[in-house]
Amino acid sequence: MSNTAFIGIDPGASGGISMVTPDGLWDASKYPKDREPSMVAALFNKYTNNAHIEGYVCRVYIELVHAMPTDGRSSAFKFGMNYGIWFGVMANNSIRSDNIIKVSPQKWQSIYGDLPKERKLRKNKLKEIAAGIIDNQFKPTLMTSDAILIANYGRMSE
Repeated sequence: MSNTAFIGIDPGASGGISMVTPDGLWDASKYPKDREPSMVAALFNKYTNNAHIEGYVCRVYIELVHAMPTDGRSSAFKFGMNYGIWFGVMANNSIRSDNIIKVSPQKWQSIYGDLPKERKLRKNKLKEIAAGIIDNQFKPTLMTSDAILIANYGRMSE
């Protein structure tokens, strides 16, 4: 899709959002520290407004998440809240449901080859891969690298 900007969202509190335009320009931001929905909305608006000004259609790829049995109730609730905030923000921006794709971590990570099983090693490897994909346009962080790779997954899968 030559007129599509791909947005990737890692909905965790230590996650972020990223966008790649058809001409290969990247941007990424971490999830707002205070979790204030209006700050999340402002962040999302930054990306969608830039895309619309350039005449691009936005396709959003968001990591499909769920609570794990080992999650405490409080952390599972906060994680679910973050996920819901992103969907509320997308609805408020009139992002059509057919332009929102939920993708599991296993699915988007599978295109990046064999990854370490241990979380810290895997996260560092994903950050390294993200740096190569964005071609040094900026320095990805652990908070933005998954979002970059999710946006790239969207771009590569269409």
